[in-house]
Parts: sequence; structure tokens; C-alpha cells
Amino acid sequence: MRSERERRRGFTLVEMMAVVVIIGILAGIVGIYVVSRIAKAREMRIKSDMKSIEDAITHFQMDKGRYPESLEELVQERILQEMPRDPWGNPYSYERTDDTEPPYTITCYGADGQPGGEGDNRDYTNHELLHGGGEEGGGTGGP
Repeated sequence: MRSERERRRGFTLVEMMAVVVIIGILAGIVGIYVVSRIAKAREMRIKSDMKSIEDAITHFQMDKGRYPESLEELVQERILQEMPRDPWGNPYSYERTDDTEPPYTITCYGADGQPGGEGDNRDYTNHELLHGGGEEGGGTGGP
């Protein structure tokens, strides 16, 4: 008959390694999922911000009969409380255009705050996100 001490042996190294590998695989799967959800949440935030900016521009245009020269003008007129910033803390860019509808472009330059780029550095425009046009997007690649 075996003694009590012999029956209460610990885990073997192989069993411990198997547990560590399983935990690593699960952490990797969860990590990939979380990162993709963060990127999607940033894009949704940019889209929401751009919609709010467009609403403020429409309000300004209806009140003044013209489009603002800059986003700062919307803040000065107290239509926006403060200068809007993208999820990375960079200001949105606003440019009047005559060849697009609406006749302005709002741009988020991504994490690097510079035109062009891929991944987190990708550019987003109101034409792409709100009006279905991709040609104004600038950068390539997805979030």
C-alpha cells in the first residue's frame, strides 16, 4: 500500500508546461481580439466626431449664409465648445473645397498626425466615413 506522501505528489514539469502553453494561446487570442476592437472603437469615435463637426458647420452655414474659414471660427462663434481632437489627441483638419459635396473636407491624420500612412497612421475623411466616398481618404490600409 502506498503512503499518504507518495499519493500527494506535485505536478510534473510536462503538466506545468502544458498549462503555460494553453494560457499563452488563450492570452494571444484575447489580445488580438482586444486590439481589433480598440481600432474599431477609434474609427467609430472619429466618425462620431466628424458628424458633430459637420452638424456644427451646417449650423454655422445656416446662421451666417457661408461656410466657416476654419474650425476655430466655430469655437469663436460658440457653436463648438472647444477645438475637437481625434482619439490620438491631434486636431482635426478642415479645408474648404469646391469639387466635393459637402464643399469641405474634414480630415483625421491618424496616430502620427501626418498626411498618408497605414494602420494607425491612416487618414480618415468625412467623405469616406460619412458620405461613402473613398477617394478622399489619402492613406491606405485599414485601422
